[in-house]
Formats: sequence, C-alpha cells, structure tokens
Amino acid sequence: MRRYASIWLPRFRTDRLERVLGVDGASPIAVVEAGRIVAVNRAAELRGVAEGVAETEATALAPGLITLPERRGAASKELRRLAVWCRRFVAASAVEGDDGLSLDLSGAVPVGGEEGLLREVLARLHRFGFAATAGCADNAPASWALARFAESFIAIARAGDDAPVRALPIDALRIGEPALGAMKRAGFHRLGDIDAAPRETAANLAGRRALRRLDEMLGRRIAAAPRPSTSRHMAVAGFDAPQADRAEAIGAVRTLCAAVSSSLRAEKESARRFVLRLFHADGRASEIILHHVAATADEDVMRDRLLERVERVFEKLDAADAFDSVSLDVDWIETQGGERALALAGADIRRFVTQLESRFQGGLRLHGGGARCGVQVEAVPAMTKAPVASVARDFRLQPSRPEPVAVIADAFNWSPLVFTWRGATRKVVRAEGPFRADDGADASRPPELYAVDDERGERFWLRREWRQGAAPSWFLLGGEVSQ
Repeated sequence: MRRYASIWLPRFRTDRLERVLGVDGASPIAVVEAGRIVAVNRAAELRGVAEGVAETEATALAPGLITLPERRGAASKELRRLAVWCRRFVAASAVEGDDGLSLDLSGAVPVGGEEGLLREVLARLHRFGFAATAGCADNAPASWALARFAESFIAIARAGDDAPVRALPIDALRIGEPALGAMKRAGFHRLGDIDAAPRETAANLAGRRALRRLDEMLGRRIAAAPRPSTSRHMAVAGFDAPQADRAEAIGAVRTLCAAVSSSLRAEKESARRFVLRLFHADGRASEIILHHVAATADEDVMRDRLLERVERVFEKLDAADAFDSVSLDVDWIETQGGERALALAGADIRRFVTQLESRFQGGLRLHGGGARCGVQVEAVPAMTKAPVASVARDFRLQPSRPEPVAVIADAFNWSPLVFTWRGATRKVVRAEGPFRADDGADASRPPELYAVDDERGERFWLRREWRQGAAPSWFLLGGEVSQ
C-alpha cells in the first residue's frame, strides 16, 4: 500500500526572506505585490498586519515593518530545492502548491517509523528557519488536509484508518465562504458530519466537487499524486553528521555515479546533463551542473568530470559550509536512437540543441526521427524532469546545409522581426535567444542562434553570422513546419 506525507510551510515566503536578510523572527516582514500585502510573518501579524491590506496602511499599523517585493520565481525555486533535499529521506518528492511538499513514503520508512521520519524532517526544516507541519495518510489529498487542518504538528492516519480525516474541520474541503458558512449553520462542522448525511443533502450544500474531494480523502475515489520534482535516475547519499571533509565528498560522488550509471543502463538510456548538489547543514545548497557533449551512461566519465568540479567547490568551502547530504540527478535523457541521430546531425544542430536545453527548466529528451526528421526533441515540463510527459513539442531538426534567409531585425537588439524563406515572408511573433554558437572566423563576434515562432505557430531556428564592416548574414537551420 502506498503512503504519502505532506509538509506544509505556512509562512514559507516570509521565512525564506528572513533567511535571505539574516534577521530573526522578531522583525516584522511583509511581501508586497502591486502595493498590497500578500504574505506576513508572525511578528507582522501580531502587530495587526494582514494579507490584502494596502502597503501604506500596513506601515502605519506596524512602524518598522520591512516590506519587500519578491523576486519572480525565487520562492518556487527554493521550494523545488527543498523537494530535492527531501530525497535524502524518501524515494520520491514533489512540490505541492506554493507552500508545501509531498513525500512518497512507500518502502522508505526507517526504524523510527513514519512519525520518526516526519519528526526528523520537521526538525531539520525548523533549523533551516522554516515553520512546518506534517500529515501522513494513504493518499495525497488526505495527507494534504491533515498537514493543514489537524490540531497537532504531526498528524498521521494509519493504514486503513480514516478516523483522523473524518475529524478534520470542513474547511479542508476548500470550498467558497458562502457554501462553508451555509454548511456550518446547518450543523456540519467535521468531514465525518458530511459523510454521515444523505448524499443529496450534502451535495446541495457543498457541491459535487467538494464531495468528490471528500471521497478522495476517504479513499473511495482514486486521487492523483503530485508529480515528482526529480528524475527516476536520481541518487542521494546522506551522512549521520555534517561533513566538511573532501574525502567524504569524493566517496559520496563515486557512490552516486555508480548508482546513476546503473539506473541509466538498466533503462538503456544515457544523459547529457548532470546536477550534483551538496546540501549544507544550514539548508543552503552548492550546485554543480555538468553538461556533456555526448550523451553517456559511463560511470567513469561522470565520476572524473564531476570530481574535477567538486575539487573547485572545496577550494571555497570552510568549516561553516559542512554538508549533510549529496544528490546526483539527470535532467536531459536520451534514448539510444536519439543519441545516434544527434551524432549524425551537423555541428550547428548539435551545438544549438545544447544551447536550447538551457531554455527549458525541465530539460530535454531526444529520439531518433527517421530519414525525414533527423532528431526529435521533447521539452520536459519543469516540475516533471524525466520521464518525459506526453505534452511535448516535436522539433524536426534537418542536418542538411543551412539555407540563406532575408531577415528584418529589431534596430535595438537585432532580434528577428520578419524573415523570408523560399519566397514566403513570415512574421515573427516570438523569438528566443540569442544563444552563442561559439565558433566562426571572427572570434570577437561568434555566430548567434534564435528559436522563432511565426504567426502560423510554426517554429524555425535561425543563425546569425556577423561580418566585419557589413550587415550580418542569416541562415535557416531547420524547424517544425506543418505538413
């Protein structure tokens, strides 16, 4: 039977800022968007500052209030990093909303049991500066509700026991305030009250969607679990005590490379991008990203190149940077057919695929595409990484000779606006780039690459070559066109 745990970080956005600013919890802090407060820490809440109030009103209520805008994507990036960190405890982890983590506990429970594992996770998160509660149940929706609405910091519904879920307040159904108020006035205060009532009566008050959510929590309806935030080829090594020893890190890297290599070979896959993370005892992480020109599953290749980078990292570390776990993940996976097709493609195509990979947070996966289509590239959703989801975009890379095109470019940044290819003029509605090709005769201005979409939704790859004393030349490398 599968078991899930949910970790709720109720003040994640402000806790994160306290860590960044290096201030304690006594300083009132609020996150501001469009002139309004969207998140507050405990100190600000005690001074009367609440979410939704204007920034000017908040500063009047709490003199000394620190108001900060949040850098776009910073909080979600930190949450994803915590999800990866959780892999030292469990087999799979995922981001859950914008303030939580979901852990798959199946087959990963230590000697101390589920409660002992969750206590260890919460204790470490508290040391990192994050307030947290946890819930554990047979399905993800029930664990989510227990973490957020149970009265204890750790709420566990044992296998086959839904009594703790039935005891939760009806707020766990996440329904609108009018329906919630009507149900409470009608005497429904716990989830068990709703389940004991006639189905039609409950549906009229709460709505069919709320009843479906209740059925998921009670295990009567299959519920989808959050998608893992890491790949199936990830490996983690943890230490009983924080380490700052180079030898320990080297030993961990060797072990991780062997595990990842074995996993890739078992699936007859290889990878071009590897991410090694050293998780420090204070919650920070040192990240080493290794791009490999040719896809590989060779343990020796991974180990040798990663150890070079680890040596550089240790040159900057001191005793305060001790780490308690190390992880190795891959996020650009190739099947054997894709690896061979890319090897047969032209140098420009291989180089551009490498540059394109940086534009997709989830990474890429390659497939052999046959005679008409040299390589097919699938973009992996950012939270999915590998294995690749079915909603992927298919690029038809043509390893033939680049074709000249006439381009009208923006006078400010030289981004292509309109181009003419084979007698047809196409308007560019979106351009990604430039990506540096790092070749060409003029080393001071290497060629640059763009991925562009036209008004018909077709995608093309353009290459710009600079010429001294003349306008740049443009070439079309390939693209995806309708048949």
